[in-house]
Amino acid sequence: MPKSTITNQNYIITNMKTKFIITIIALTAVATIIPTKCNALKHATKPFNNKNVITLGGDVNYYFGDIETSTLNKSQIAGKINAAYRYQFNQYAAIGVQISAGKINGNDHYRYYFNTQMIETILLYRCNPIPNAGLYISTGIGALFGNTKLNNITNNSKSIKTKTNLPIVPAILGYCFTIGQNHIDIHLGYNIATIDSPNHNMDNFPYYNTNGNIVGQNTSKHLDRYMLFGIAYEYSF
Repeated sequence: MPKSTITNQNYIITNMKTKFIITIIALTAVATIIPTKCNALKHATKPFNNKNVITLGGDVNYYFGDIETSTLNKSQIAGKINAAYRYQFNQYAAIGVQISAGKINGNDHYRYYFNTQMIETILLYRCNPIPNAGLYISTGIGALFGNTKLNNITNNSKSIKTKTNLPIVPAILGYCFTIGQNHIDIHLGYNIATIDSPNHNMDNFPYYNTNGNIVGQNTSKHLDRYMLFGIAYEYSF
């Protein structure tokens, strides 16, 4: 790959990371301002008083990894649906499990494009730094299981299909508020893979070719991950 293209890709990645940090700061600011500016929106204190919370929602995700584009494009956007349960120990801490199903897409418009049908199971720890307020941070450990189809654009070869599984770590910033009697959760975050090897990645790169040799081992320099933005409905009891 030409040096100028690599430099441009590094600039885009750095720029996206900067935008992500700015977005987190903006979300935190909005989470602080909303309750004071609109009487219809209030802190979701009820889920903290009740011990059990069930959540249903969805995320829009954007892939980053070994197969990525030099410009932002819609082919990298996909989505997933989530169902979760958490137990609220007190006003500060909760633990729960989330199950998700969806897709990850990637296209470098140069050589490869892929799509992965995935199921995720994640054990989450959630912290509410301010008692009886909606702002929270969450992290944990989980696993992604998927069927990945990788296509080589340059030689029109057959799709390389692989079953994949890998550990992932989520990092989420969110805010929970109420509209009337409804509890709404909005969140922004990353799901990051902890390994990147054949059969254990999000994008099927690197991979084993038909001769059993590893393709892309030396050029695989990025842990696969995706940024997500989502909304969910919460029911507590």
